[in-house]
Amino acid sequence: MFKNIYVKFPPVGEESLEFQFFLDVEGDRFYECYKEEYKKYLSNYFPEYQETYEKYLENFLLPHLQDFKEIRLGYDSWNDEGIWIGIDHNRSERGVVLPKVNFKFYKGALAYKNWCS
Repeated sequence: MFKNIYVKFPPVGEESLEFQFFLDVEGDRFYECYKEEYKKYLSNYFPEYQETYEKYLENFLLPHLQDFKEIRLGYDSWNDEGIWIGIDHNRSERGVVLPKVNFKFYKGALAYKNWCS
């Protein structure tokens, strides 16, 4: 389902990992974050709550990510976290409704992927 969605890394944005890898590692945490954020503010923008993980992937996350031309994982050096940045088709940056992640872990996975290929 997410096979053709890639997350690009700084500084140039040419290196990338498949988004499916992020789901394999943190998909449950993404869904838990969605449930918490839905109660706070997402219900104002997305009226239909997704009650299962599978529905969350199919009816919320996939359409949300497909709105972007490009997805990047930025680095917040102040908090030492990875932050999601979506680039829409007008080349404008928008937030992606996903929690912050361990940037160094994914940068390491990217380095390993490049080393193996």
